[in-house]
Amino acid sequence: MIPEYSVVNMQGQRVLMFRLVVGKYQEIETSVLVLGVTIALLEATINRWVESTNTTAASWFMVQILQ
Repeated sequence: MIPEYSVVNMQGQRVLMFRLVVGKYQEIETSVLVLGVTIALLEATINRWVESTNTTAASWFMVQILQ
């Protein structure tokens, strides 16, 4: 079983994140597996990607999670 997964809708600029808890998936706001990754951070990264470039968005994302 997959302990955690995210569904990313790039066109709708929306992210859903799920975690396996006692055999059932529950929606979560913050990743348990990737420290510092939240739905808000992922959606902000998508917004940057839409407004600029993939490289700019990826660089911004890396700075955010390394803080």
